[in-house]
Amino acid sequence: MKRLPDILTPAEVAIVISLTRQLRYQVCFLTLYSMGLRLGEAVSLRVGDIDSQLMQVHIRDAKGSRAIFLLLQKSHPCE
Repeated sequence: MKRLPDILTPAEVAIVISLTRQLRYQVCFLTLYSMGLRLGEAVSLRVGDIDSQLMQVHIRDAKGSRAIFLLLQKSHPCE
């Protein structure tokens, strides 16, 4: 039988982020959660993939080996 993944509530995610001491890891966790990225997608992100003018992020090699664009939110979901 296939096991379902554990899903954190928004409150649990906020706790994980707030207990993370290094800002770079807080940003990584917040990015993963708020954009719904897989770990491999987040690790391959580059600064040039973020277009703040168009408010979108280019995700290379997403699921199915395809490229996608995600819209950026104005605020993160833990607020």
